Amino acid sequence: MIVFLNNKEVETTKGSDVSSFVEKFCDTQKGFALALNNCVIPKTKWNETILSENDKIVLIRAACGG
Repeated sequence: MIVFLNNKEVETTKGSDVSSFVEKFCDTQKGFALALNNCVIPKTKWNETILSENDKIVLIRAACGG
């Protein structure tokens, strides 16, 4: 199944949840927010949020500074 991670096409397993996707494709699960199809998904909902074909995932990393 194809989804888009920060505008790049990524192939993942059909029926994957957000938590397993992040575990597979991201180096850390801390310090960022995740939006799925322009809606922020709280980390507490990652296990129950199932990805679908052509979903658009945006990872926004926290940065220090002012």
